[in-house]
Amino acid sequence: MENKNSSPVVNVKIPKVLIEILVYGEKKDQEKIERYLKDLQEQMYTKDAVKKVRIFFKVDNGEETIEEKKKGLIENCKSKYYVFGDCEKYNIEKDFVKKILSKIKKFETAFTSLKESGVMVSKIKPEESKEIKMEVLK
Repeated sequence: MENKNSSPVVNVKIPKVLIEILVYGEKKDQEKIERYLKDLQEQMYTKDAVKKVRIFFKVDNGEETIEEKKKGLIENCKSKYYVFGDCEKYNIEKDFVKKILSKIKKFETAFTSLKESGVMVSKIKPEESKEIKMEVLK
């Protein structure tokens, strides 16, 4: 299959990961972004993170607003969880990935514990619930 520009189109199934680190920016910050991505990649290639974390990024010349970039990243995210990287200063903690994975593990353990106790998540969002007036009969 080919697109309008006669470039080949390749359909690839993207492997599911636990979390994607979403990074956005502008080409004028390319050097900072590359350093940031390198630091993130170094943290990802550990036994615990290698198949659980993926970096997903969007860099342009300023055509899109920050909100548009974030929305595009979220819409194309293929993971169970996502987190935005520091896309203003492009600084990263040395154990950022490890901390995020630890927090997800704690969250999932707590969620499983609640579920095993019979507590379920409602499909109704709080803002969609309606007030019900009831009269107590004695």
